[in-house]
Amino acid sequence: MEAYKITDNDFRNKGTSSLPDRPSQEGLRAGEIKTKMDELVTTVVKARFNELIDALSAPTAAALLGALAADGVTPSTVRERLNSLQSQLQEVSQGAVADGSVTDAKLSSNETDLLARFGVHAAAVALHATDLGVTEGSGSQYTAQGTLPSSGRALFMMQTHAPSAAGAALKIGSHEPLALVTSNGQTLSEGRLLRYGVYLLLYQSGVPGTFTVLNPEPSGTTHSHYANEIIGLTTELAGKAPAVHSHSQADVADLTQALANKAAADHQHSVYATLNHTHNTLLNLQITGGVQSGVLGVTNVYITDSETAVPADAPEGTLVLRLEA
Repeated sequence: MEAYKITDNDFRNKGTSSLPDRPSQEGLRAGEIKTKMDELVTTVVKARFNELIDALSAPTAAALLGALAADGVTPSTVRERLNSLQSQLQEVSQGAVADGSVTDAKLSSNETDLLARFGVHAAAVALHATDLGVTEGSGSQYTAQGTLPSSGRALFMMQTHAPSAAGAALKIGSHEPLALVTSNGQTLSEGRLLRYGVYLLLYQSGVPGTFTVLNPEPSGTTHSHYANEIIGLTTELAGKAPAVHSHSQADVADLTQALANKAAADHQHSVYATLNHTHNTLLNLQITGGVQSGVLGVTNVYITDSETAVPADAPEGTLVLRLEA
């Protein structure tokens, strides 16, 4: 609303104060003098008043008007006050209670005094506090974060990371490990807690040395798991091929090139020996020229029968095969 105030600056050089001491002697006519006398009202007051009326008639007018604090609400404008009232009405109509509206004095003070009953309930809750913990370690001794009450009892929710061994124990915080037992006080047998199972444990300060497992697995129980219950299994299975699947040649490295170098399965040979063919008997082997011990240097091969002599011009290192004629 500050913007609609009329200030001294709005009056500057306007109205009769801006006229000379002797207007007529300065050449001003009567009509000009009258206009000057009405100038403050017509150009300043009228314009600003009309702007104010338009602003107050607009839907946003409530945001321009200040409001006093009341009933614990301290809005600065009428709009904020109306919004606060509307919000409280909506909460009441929807069954909600406005913040700060219910005080101790408004609660009953007779035999069913709600305030006193809540106080008793709060004290009882301390004896039945619930603490969440996730166990780590082996199946013979689990460990978890938390504290044990010095008196009363506490209920713990435990998720195991390994199946229980016979006589398993649980260590919470800095407290000594305590045995895990069934509701009838029997030591927990092997397998009564499963990997990733969730169990409720009752601790009672008056029964030292144990945690009572309220929902152990039945003895000798069998069970199954969905794939999403086993960490990482779904991801691992997604990366495997079906048990029955096929591959194209391109899926097997170098297979296409290897097959290109192979003969067809139904290929034939134009020259081949008969099934009952025979070979001439090899009578002896001979290498011409000097041969060092342990060294076989063959530069030529000469095949002949038992009676034909080796040619005199056969080079050194000629292997002579003498076959039966």
